[in-house]
Amino acid sequence: MEATTVFDPLEKRSLGAQAYERIRHALTVGELCPGQALTYRGMAALLNTSVTPVREAMLQLLAENVLIDGPGRSISVPILTVDKIEELKKIRMLTEVYAATCALNLINDDVIEALEEAHSKMVHSATVGERSKHNRDFHFILYRHSAMATLVEIIESVWLRAGPMNYYVFRNARKLLGNEAEASGRKRVHPHVDAVAGLKRNDPQLLTSAIQRDINESIRVSILAMQQIDDQS
Repeated sequence: MEATTVFDPLEKRSLGAQAYERIRHALTVGELCPGQALTYRGMAALLNTSVTPVREAMLQLLAENVLIDGPGRSISVPILTVDKIEELKKIRMLTEVYAATCALNLINDDVIEALEEAHSKMVHSATVGERSKHNRDFHFILYRHSAMATLVEIIESVWLRAGPMNYYVFRNARKLLGNEAEASGRKRVHPHVDAVAGLKRNDPQLLTSAIQRDINESIRVSILAMQQIDDQS
């Protein structure tokens, strides 16, 4: 696992809740990979806390079907099937495109600046974990300005389940998508760039197509990664 700031030591308040939030975040940004076995003691060491709050957090995630029973007494990060990835794609298309278009007329220049900053940090990040984190920041800065808190919670839940695939997406997407663009004789424009352009122009069609392309690209890379895992097993 790459060095990361996700597992900073916990503060003394509400250790169980903090452990739950940190593990959720690690799953969402792909710091924990599909199929990875997690132990209470191992996660407690990462979080620099005792086993009790970590056990509480992991059992809650297990009850929510975010984690699954693993070999022995471990708990594992699920390996998604292609059908499950496609299901999550459909949900993401419906919810994220709607959230983005709802935000279109509610954002201001400060929000656009924050989006551009998040994308710039993603592009210039030195590690996979940092790229994934700033990618998430970009999307949720936009979605939270939809003024639909329940919708954002639904999107967060979907990202929590799809997030571990980011372990592979951010290791392979640049090379794969860049090579495809080069082979077709064009320069790849990241969907985030088009999304910001759509916001600046108040162009719902450009914004929608950018969010759809971003989702499609990440899902395609996820499926290729899963097929490679299947071929190796």
